[in-house]
Amino acid sequence: KLAELCEVMEIHPLTLLTLAYAGDSPHKADELLAQVRRELEAVLKERGAAKPRA
Repeated sequence: KLAELCEVMEIHPLTLLTLAYAGDSPHKADELLAQVRRELEAVLKERGAAKPRA
């Protein structure tokens, strides 16, 4: 449903989710996106560490 709605609105799904969590506050959006970036980097780092060495 989210993807369908975003397709109609011609926006990325993360844009709509950011609006849902941050509202119309650019500051809150910046904080949220910074948190997402930190968490993404941590997950990728952890996943990279879990890869078996060849």
